[in-house]
Parts: sequence; C-alpha cells; structure tokens
Amino acid sequence: MFYFGRVWGIIIGFALFFFHFYYPNQKTIAYNLLIIALFGLFIVWLGSRYDKANNEVDRRLKTENKLKESEDRYRNLVELSPLAIIVHQLDKIIYVNPFTVKSLGASSNEELLGKSIYDFIHIDYHERTKHRLKEVLEGKDIGLTEQMLIKINGEVIYAEVSAFVMTYSEQNVVLSVLNDITDRKKSENKINHMAYYDALTNLPNRYNLDKCLLEALELPKDSHRGFSIMFIDLDRFKMINDTFGHGFGDLLLQQVAERLHSIIKKEERIFRYGGDEFIIIIESMKQEEVSQVAIRILGEFNESFNINNREVFITPSIGISSYPEDGADKETLIKNADAAMYFAKEKGRNIFKWYTSNLNNTFLEKMNLENDLRKALDNDEFYLTYQPQIDLSSGKIIGVEALIRWQHPRLGLISPASFIPIAEETGLIVPIGKWIFKTAINQNKEWQKKGYPHLRIAINISVRQFQDSHFVDTIIQALEDSQLDPQYVDLEITESVMQNIKESTVLLKQLKRIGLYLSIDDFGTGYSSLSLLRNLPIDNLKIDQSFIYDLMNNVQALAIVKTIIDMGRNLELDVVAEGIENEHQLSTLKKIKCTYGQGYYFNKPLSKEEIEQLLMENISYLMYK
Repeated sequence: MFYFGRVWGIIIGFALFFFHFYYPNQKTIAYNLLIIALFGLFIVWLGSRYDKANNEVDRRLKTENKLKESEDRYRNLVELSPLAIIVHQLDKIIYVNPFTVKSLGASSNEELLGKSIYDFIHIDYHERTKHRLKEVLEGKDIGLTEQMLIKINGEVIYAEVSAFVMTYSEQNVVLSVLNDITDRKKSENKINHMAYYDALTNLPNRYNLDKCLLEALELPKDSHRGFSIMFIDLDRFKMINDTFGHGFGDLLLQQVAERLHSIIKKEERIFRYGGDEFIIIIESMKQEEVSQVAIRILGEFNESFNINNREVFITPSIGISSYPEDGADKETLIKNADAAMYFAKEKGRNIFKWYTSNLNNTFLEKMNLENDLRKALDNDEFYLTYQPQIDLSSGKIIGVEALIRWQHPRLGLISPASFIPIAEETGLIVPIGKWIFKTAINQNKEWQKKGYPHLRIAINISVRQFQDSHFVDTIIQALEDSQLDPQYVDLEITESVMQNIKESTVLLKQLKRIGLYLSIDDFGTGYSSLSLLRNLPIDNLKIDQSFIYDLMNNVQALAIVKTIIDMGRNLELDVVAEGIENEHQLSTLKKIKCTYGQGYYFNKPLSKEEIEQLLMENISYLMYK
C-alpha cells in the first residue's frame, strides 16, 4: 500500500527544521514555511485516514472471502454427507441433500421439495413427531428419536433423527438429520423375535407370555376386567410323536398352531408354552364367555389333520383358571390352569375343566402316589391276579389273563386304573411291564410243573413297552430263563400300535417267529381296519367290554359285536368277549357264535392258589381246541 500523506509530511518537516537552523532571522520565510508545515501536517492526517479506510476494505474483503470459503465447505459437507438432511418449514420440505433423495427412493429432489414431511413418516409415528417438533421449536433439546419412514415406493425404513431450529430467510425452520438404521433394526427385530417367539410355530413363546402376564397384572385394579388362562395339552401326542417320528410331530404342532390361531378372536392371545402345550389369554373372567371359547376349540378339533397325506386325529384337554379368583400372580394362575387340564385328562380327555381349590389336594395325592410308585417295585409291593378265560360252549378254562395289583403299605389296595396311567405317563410302565411278564410266565411254568392243564397266559403289553428298543430281547431272555414254551404266552397289544403300521408289522412278525400267541386287546375302540388285520400276524381279537355291557339295551352294540365275531371267523382269528357279567350277555354271545369269554359272571381275578383250586376241578380238560 502507498502511504502518500505520511511520506510528504515527513519531508516538509525536515525542510522546516533545516531552514530554521541556517536562517533564524528570516521571519517572512519562516512564516511561509510554517504554513507549509501546517499544510504538511494536514496532508499527514489525510493520508492516515486514507490508509485506515483502505485497511477496513482489506479486512472486509478477507472476511467475505473466509465466509465464502466456510459456506462452500459447509455446503460441500451437507451435499456430500452420508446422512440424510432435511430442512422444513411449517412441515413443508424446503431443502434436502442428495443422500435424502437416495434414502427416500426419489429420482430427484423435486419429488420431495414442497411436500409435507408427514408424507414420508409412518402414520403410527405422526403424533409423536408433532409433539417432538413442538419441543424443538420451543428450543428444547430432544436428543435422538426413532422414526419409521415411508419411501416413495412404499417401503418402510427406520431412522434415528436429531432436529434443531435455525433461521432461514429471517424465519425459523427445522433442520433434521436422519441416520438410516434399517439394517440394525432388522437385526434387533430378528433377535427379539427369536427371544420371544417360538421357532417352530411362530407363536409367542413362554417368555412372551411372562411379559404379557406381568403387564396385565401391573394394571391398576380399578381398570381390570379380569382375564382367564386357558391351558391346552394335546391328548396322546407323545404316542403320535413316538410312532411317526419327531418330524411328523413337528408338522402336526404347526397345523395345531394354525388351527388355534384361526379359532381365537383378535383380542385373545395364544402362546406356545412348550412341547404340545399351548396357553390362551382371554380378556374375560366370565365362565360363560370363556367356556364358549373352549367349546369352539373342542369342536374344531373334531376335524382331522392331514400330515404327509396321512389323516390324523388328535384332541385337546383344556384347563382354565381366572384372575384374580384363582391366583394373584402368573405362576399360580398357570399352575392352577395346568392342574385343571390334568383333571380334564383324568376325566376322559377331549374336555375342558375349570380350576377349583380342591384340585390342589387331588394333584398332591397324585404326586405322592407317583413317588410311591417309583419305590413299589423295589419294595415288592406288586402281585398278580389271574382271570380265567372260558370256552363258552363247554364252560372249560382255556387260559388266564394276568392282572397286576398294588398293595400300598399305607393306602392299601390301589386299583390299576389309578396307577397304570401314572406309570404310562412317567415311563415306569417299562420296568413294571418287564416284572409282570417275567412273573406271569414263571407262574405258568410252575403250574405246568405241578401237572395242571397247559394254559395260555395272557399278558397286557403297553404301547411304551412295545416301543422299547429292548422289548424283543427282554421277551426272549425271560422265556429262556423260565423254559416256558412260547405257545403258552398270549401278548395282548392295544390297537393304538397300529398307528405306525409299518414298524408295528415288523415287530409283530418278530414276536410271531418266536412262537408267541398275539391278540389285539380292546378291539373296536382304536385304529384297526379289515385291511390291516388281514396283513398282520394276529391270532386273536378281544372285544372291548364297553360293547358287551351295552348288549342288552343297544342294538348298535349288538351289531358291532356280531360284525367283529363274523370278521374274526372269516379271518380265521379267535375272538374273546371281555366283561361278561350276566346270563343275558352270555346267552346273546352264544347265539351270535362267540367262542370265548371272560368276566365276573365266571370269575373275578383270582390268586394263584385260587386258580390252582379251579384247575383241580377241571383237571380232565385239555386246553387244545
């Protein structure tokens, strides 16, 4: 910069000094020089003002340049930002950066500018967004909030949003910065779904149930209508699972879940509690309303399920408890509904029962009975009785059926109807069944050694025993130990083993090769058909006693019994009628040509000594037909 005023001021000042020093008496000249000096001082002052003005211009130019550089940097930062940035005024979008255009699936910013921000916010988030924007405009710091956004094509994405107020064209606007967290949200949702939903049925699981129950129980009592817990367990599911395999069982559970989901109303919630157990929360405690739901479920399960082109029937047993009458916490409510469900199973299955306070005592007794049952075999508390099987035409004994009894040291004699279901449920029937088989064949061998007529001894085999991988080996070993000829052993197997006909046929043929006599027990109540019987190595059909009981008053029962007898004769099978209790039943069975029978009309189950006495009276009878 050229500092004109200052330079000439200095020159005049030096000239005045030298003139005064060499010509002190020249006043006129001095006055002139004084004027020149004053003028020089003015020039100096004017020059300094000029310099200052130029400096201010330079400073302003530098400031403007810096501001422009800063604005360019800021614009580049916004334009190139990997975050979506939106400026909106009165809900209208006035600026978006390129990443916003990309994030919302637009082809250009023109598709977004001028539109309402609510066009791109999910309707579930509208109210909370309005509340947040109000706080922002009031100057409050709202931090990060989560939003569900809607893209141009309707796709849903998730974003974390921060917003603050700024001035644009002398008006307040809101600048929002959005970070797309869709991938993270999907991962969180997947983890959350895995934690709270069942992988097989996609129903909410027991952890989800706990959460829902806790939320319901935390509601103020004055806002509670009450609710009910419906505990559903599938009858005989384990048998189906063991017979057809776990893959088959899983497919059945999926179809059960779908059917239950189609039955319940929107306000009712269904959960898979575990295994073949389901729980439904019903927002009502009125027995009539809840019972209608249970009746609806039972009715729908009358229809079969189709699994891999195989028709399967399965029924539910349902127990119900209500809040707050049957429990004030989730554990008690579920426990009591579970107890009611087991009561429904004991009463015949495929029904529903409400919880009552006396059920706790009932199930405590059952638990104690189960504990005692586990020790009964070791404590030698079981014994066998034997019920004769009679040739109806001659009245002679042709065999006996071995029946287990439990002499409890404290409770006395316990009926098989009380402890056999517990043994089946717990798996104790396998070791108990081994004991029955070994004891029965040893007893038969002992009778033969004593010279009594050779009888065939019938032994009941449970499904659990039949499915035991060591079952055949156990039979063979026991026969070898007793030295009893296998032809004098009659294995009675229920029709339920026919559900898995392929495996059952293989096993029955193995048993037949051993030389055993094979019967189907309780025939007419299960799964057998004429085509199945034709291909099975079966020797005998035992007509279920429920049909015999109704012979006097039920024409249909008589028709069924006659059909079974005719079918047995045509298939060259023996037929035994169980449960004969009076002369009318006996005479009717003789008329329709039933060959064999057993029941209280002839003899109740007898001790081994009583059987020996009975055999003494029939010593001349030879068993073979």
